[in-house]
Amino acid sequence: MIQGFLWSMMMPILPLFARILGATEVELGFISIVPSLVMIVGSVPGSIIGVRFGKKALFMLTGALGILCAFGFSVVSRIALLYLPQAVFGLSNTLFWPAQSAYLTELVPERMRAQVIGYTLAVSGTGMMLGPTVGGLIADTLGYRSVFLLYALMASCSIVVATRLPRLETSAGGPALGALVSGMSGVGRLLKRPMLGITAISMFMMSINQGMTDSFYPVFLREIGYSATVVGTIVTTRTTGITLVRLTMGLLTQKMGAAPLLFTGIGVCALMQGLAPLYPAPGFVYVSSFLMGVGFGVAPVLATTIIAENTDSKERATGLALDMTCSSSGRVAGGMVIGAVAQATALGPALVGGNLAVLGGIGMLVLRYSSLVRRRKIHAPERRQGASA
Repeated sequence: MIQGFLWSMMMPILPLFARILGATEVELGFISIVPSLVMIVGSVPGSIIGVRFGKKALFMLTGALGILCAFGFSVVSRIALLYLPQAVFGLSNTLFWPAQSAYLTELVPERMRAQVIGYTLAVSGTGMMLGPTVGGLIADTLGYRSVFLLYALMASCSIVVATRLPRLETSAGGPALGALVSGMSGVGRLLKRPMLGITAISMFMMSINQGMTDSFYPVFLREIGYSATVVGTIVTTRTTGITLVRLTMGLLTQKMGAAPLLFTGIGVCALMQGLAPLYPAPGFVYVSSFLMGVGFGVAPVLATTIIAENTDSKERATGLALDMTCSSSGRVAGGMVIGAVAQATALGPALVGGNLAVLGGIGMLVLRYSSLVRRRKIHAPERRQGASA
């Protein structure tokens, strides 16, 4: 819950803060991708080291890094100095989110995963609902430095909370480097599994949209006249959608299936954000933001569920970290391309074009998944006949 609060508070605040320091659209793009670059490099190694030393240790380290990057943000006075605390912010979240997902899959039996993980992430979502509005209000009234002070205080609380967590796994023994090399060697093998490959590309596409939402959309709203407080309430509307839909994940997954629901969620996100710059009236912005939250809400839960179903316990941490690596790669791709397009045109057209590309990519994945399902249906009777013979 604390980490959700901090993540959602900082994501809309950081691009607004960078803009105040004088960042152009291209610089906003480069600044926004720094945490994602760190996640690409660090997700898989971080999860493997977490297996070696325990996820509890990673949760505590997350809080310590949060305090460090909050201090870094508070002393920044020009754009060039913003990259380092952004990198620490990225490392903090790199260590936390894959470890959290793996920790949950160890606690929850397979038949209950989608439901219970959905409930648990909904609790995280209650923090996300508060973060953007609180951050925007503090930025408007007390200034951005006060937001960073709150970040440091909350990160300190997270360390205290983490000390109460049980350690589920024991050290595997041997050097951490050996565990790292062993885990990295299995990444390619995981990607060859059809559903893991489809899920990885889906989350890549999802994160292109999410990167636009976190880094460029708040700036677009600010430039067309919305205050930082209102931008925060719009983001809160999105996180409300995230939280509410996660309370129904078990039922939705049973009705639609994990993969179709994943594709639908990403498609809704891209459609709603692509339409918002064309009609930025407050009513539609709030409605589209809520529906984007519904799409964002289902995707991580379903990705975790699909990965857990297609990996064994030894591979799971690597598979979940691979999910974050693909997600971070999407943020990097989106940040660089959208920033360059926005610099040449404007933020509005760049957001529309980027979301059209995401919709096209999801359409291709739907075709790939449908072909895979058809092949399974064709081969299933053959396997049954062979077994009977």
